[in-house]
Amino acid sequence: MAKTTKQKIIKVVGYLPVILCLGAFCWGYYAYVFIYCRQRLLTLGAPNGLRLFLQIAAHLLIILSIWSYLMVVFIHPGTPSKALATLKGRTSRSSSSDDDANLYVRNSSGRDSESPVIESQQLQTMLHSQNENANSSPSFQITVKQNGDKRYCRKCEYEKPDRCHHCSICGECILKMDHHCPWINNCVGFHNQKFFLLFIFYTAILCTLAAFSLAPGLYHLFAGQMAIDIDDIQLAFLGLLTGLFGIMLIFFVGFHIYLLVNNRTTIENLERTVYKVDQNGSPTTSKYLNVFNIGTYRNFTEVMGRKPYLWFLPVGNTEGNGVLYPLSSYAYNTLSMAE
Repeated sequence: MAKTTKQKIIKVVGYLPVILCLGAFCWGYYAYVFIYCRQRLLTLGAPNGLRLFLQIAAHLLIILSIWSYLMVVFIHPGTPSKALATLKGRTSRSSSSDDDANLYVRNSSGRDSESPVIESQQLQTMLHSQNENANSSPSFQITVKQNGDKRYCRKCEYEKPDRCHHCSICGECILKMDHHCPWINNCVGFHNQKFFLLFIFYTAILCTLAAFSLAPGLYHLFAGQMAIDIDDIQLAFLGLLTGLFGIMLIFFVGFHIYLLVNNRTTIENLERTVYKVDQNGSPTTSKYLNVFNIGTYRNFTEVMGRKPYLWFLPVGNTEGNGVLYPLSSYAYNTLSMAE
């Protein structure tokens, strides 16, 4: 669906908070590094090793924070139209003779063993067998509406894949939508969730480091042992901001780590998901079962990637395609029996 003029204007105006955030980073960098680390700490007689450590740490955290921020701002979270078209091409090329559409995989010894996870490749094979006509759209949906009907977006005019939601601000459906954030002028979704997590993680550490290291200087300032000038006012304001944002971001990071290791989005955490495993079955809801929860480590690597040396770098290595997701065999089978 083409974006309206109003949505395009909102998108352009939405970059004002982005400019504000980048400006805050630049000002904070100047106030902390040039005023505090290079001037005030020297006046207070801080060891050169401490001043060097704080400057190196600040530079590293600021680079990683801004890098992650720019990635989450400018990387689109993904829409179903392109992802479904790509998946359709893959399913049409896959072989329907492969017996991967059940809940079993072969281990290294060649024997059948039940897997705790239904891999997305197996679901892709299931799609091929369900869509013999090459012109049909690949459609595997385990999440449905309350009445059991497939989730369909009337604005975008196609079926929503699992975990996909329509964003009224962006004017399009977003893959694995977590939330729309005005401070990044973008939605947090499948392709940029990792960058968002790294951004708030590094910014939380940066704010906490700055707040604690500013404390001695601010103590001397308010104790009346130093003359107050414009630089001191800037440092006082910086200490207040970093302290407040540090506290808020620590809780915010903790919440999103909880979502990450449990393979949930903010929307899924707020709403009760309705599942329908069998097309002829009835819809089922469960407060405790999350069919997308495939174990803490796998949940983590689905977003952060499988290469540990890239986990904490803002580079795109998220697993999957945003349409099909590995499923928990236990939850899948439990829901099947409930229907």
